[in-house]
Amino acid sequence: MQFRASGKVNFKDTEHEFYHRYNSVLGVNAGQVINLNNWMWNSFFKLSRLYKQGKLPRFYGKPSPPGFWKDRLLGKRRLIILVRNDRYYIEPVNGGEGYVILKDWGLRIRYAGRVKWSGRQGMLVIKLEDNRWFAYVPIELWGETSENQPERLREGCL
Repeated sequence: MQFRASGKVNFKDTEHEFYHRYNSVLGVNAGQVINLNNWMWNSFFKLSRLYKQGKLPRFYGKPSPPGFWKDRLLGKRRLIILVRNDRYYIEPVNGGEGYVILKDWGLRIRYAGRVKWSGRQGMLVIKLEDNRWFAYVPIELWGETSENQPERLREGCL
């Protein structure tokens, strides 16, 4: 509503309002949901500015605002759980299995799959897709730079 009324969004006041509204339900993860939402909207506004200035490549097309987490075919909301990086840890048992420990909920969830990287973990995203749960963990990797990797910091997913 703020954007339609004034053409701008005050993320700081909105963040404060929604954090206190949903903190009792989501706990420390309320901030993660709000940060992700703010990141998506800021990206949309930046892309919109670049589009209006003619600086976006043609294949991008006109940017569209972030959508709801909804399955377009079924019309149902997608279940996505966001967990802050210090509220979980990964406990590998052997090469192909282990546990994801969620501190706030006291859950120990078994996973199957090889952990491909090690490094500082980011926000855990757990999604329900085709009646199966998938966990996505961005990892910050530090390593040697090369011509193909101009930046020292790289990200990957499990």
